[in-house]
Amino acid sequence: NCYKSEKFGENIKEIIIQYCEKISNESPRNDYAIKTVAKALFNIERYEESIQIVDSFNEPSHFMLRWKAYSELCSNKEECVITAEKVVQLNENDPGTERYLSSNYALLSDCYRFKNDKEKCLEYLDKAIFICEDAKYKMQLEVKRQQYKNKEK
Repeated sequence: NCYKSEKFGENIKEIIIQYCEKISNESPRNDYAIKTVAKALFNIERYEESIQIVDSFNEPSHFMLRWKAYSELCSNKEECVITAEKVVQLNENDPGTERYLSSNYALLSDCYRFKNDKEKCLEYLDKAIFICEDAKYKMQLEVKRQQYKNKEK
């Protein structure tokens, strides 16, 4: 609840802005830190600011774009599908990050669900389930799939 208090929100915003200024000047670029900032802004429901942080970089990584897509989805923005597709594309071409692909397929599925494209929603959810190696997460995805299927009836 303290995340949602206006006073706390303003204080955390200032801290995040200072942190962003510091890390944006670092070389090489610290993608993990930038992703963490975008995620922090997302978590305090400052979706536009999360999107702006990611958009301020010429070539954002799939880690950064993931939080942009989530922010767009929570802001009911149509662009969430385009961003999530780019997240998956970058993730598929980034060796050593395969473990994130399942959750990125699930993100893309959620974006297609938002766009009321049930076929694509289930297609990417099936891909997420198929490659998922985490048993607990896989079960969550299967429950989500069953819920979507039940809504079709």
